[in-house]
Amino acid sequence: MRVTATPSAQPGDYEFRHQVRVRFAETDAMGIVHHSRYLPMMEEARVAYLRHIDHPYQSIREDGMEMAVIEVFLQYRQPLLFDDLVDVHVTLAKVDRASFQMAYLLTVDGEVRATGVTVHGCTRDGRPTRLPAWLKRLDPTAPAPPAVVIATDRLSVEVAPSNGGRLAQITADGVELLVGRADDPDPGATMAWGSYPMVPWAGRIRRGQFTFDGVEHTVPVNFGGHAIHGVGFDLPWAVTHHDADRVELELAMPSDRRWPFGGVTRQTIAVDGAVVRCELSVTAGAQAMPATLGWHPWFRKPDRFEFHPTAMYERDDEWITVDRLVDVPDRPWDDCFINVEPVRFSVGGVDLRMTSGCDHWVVFDMREHATCVEPQTGPPDAFNIRPNRLEPGDTLTAWFELAIE
Repeated sequence: MRVTATPSAQPGDYEFRHQVRVRFAETDAMGIVHHSRYLPMMEEARVAYLRHIDHPYQSIREDGMEMAVIEVFLQYRQPLLFDDLVDVHVTLAKVDRASFQMAYLLTVDGEVRATGVTVHGCTRDGRPTRLPAWLKRLDPTAPAPPAVVIATDRLSVEVAPSNGGRLAQITADGVELLVGRADDPDPGATMAWGSYPMVPWAGRIRRGQFTFDGVEHTVPVNFGGHAIHGVGFDLPWAVTHHDADRVELELAMPSDRRWPFGGVTRQTIAVDGAVVRCELSVTAGAQAMPATLGWHPWFRKPDRFEFHPTAMYERDDEWITVDRLVDVPDRPWDDCFINVEPVRFSVGGVDLRMTSGCDHWVVFDMREHATCVEPQTGPPDAFNIRPNRLEPGDTLTAWFELAIE
């Protein structure tokens, strides 16, 4: 037997969700879905998954390759009935030298109905062939890739693809600028070190709830009863390009309870002389989606900090931004500001200038060891305040630069 993957019964363990409606023709004389009809549902979800990760099966076939099914495992837990709306959860479970395995979970209203695994081999002109390189890069069982380093004479940037695609450290003229994982009071906290991308939302979503196109959505809360900083900071990213002064990364976002819309997000981090430039984009998949982008850099406590915003968003008792601008109060801050001017500060005696195409900035300076300076395309809780809408295939982009002055 080639099946070695164990399909989970937890929807959150799957990358992608596809819905199918049970047709009357799929039921048998007992009034339940015939056992053979589960395979077409799994196949439909698998094809949708490939489309979701920007490798539609038609393009694979046009390249002369087929992904043949060579083994199937199915465990029937509860029957499916006519007109059931079935959530078919699918994920890439394992990649071997010459085959790969997909795992499936079929649920109705959260109740498990079946689990399954399909094993595939790739063929070209009817003969076995090597798996495509992009598929091997998606192997969930592969060892975490090492940190990627790009550098100039004055700057070194360490990127950690497996830790949310974040900048693990920026070293400028020999001085480390960011709080490292070992420096944080809670070394296991993924939110409190380095500089990570916030996608597909930045800051908090109030209680994890928002409405889009008339549909109410709830994403998991992860901080103070709210959903905070998106999903990208806590997922492994794939490196798609790396040379001495530039690295590019990509993440296929989930289509499940963590984030129901899917989509693809990409990063470019580049160094040039005394400047680090970070670019971030998100592209909607087959369905429209809201989106807000940003970064969350944890700078070691600055010796000097110059920030001149024009206004600040009011914050309520839940520590959530509301859609009202007020005058800027004295520090300390954990607030969102309107700002179009460079932010200047010094860390360890190194003078820095931070600029961005974003006009929303969150500054958090309530900790003794660090200050966060966060350029964003919109305010926290933007999905409830002022949602930015992406139609299928649309892309939202943002950038910031950090320069040694």
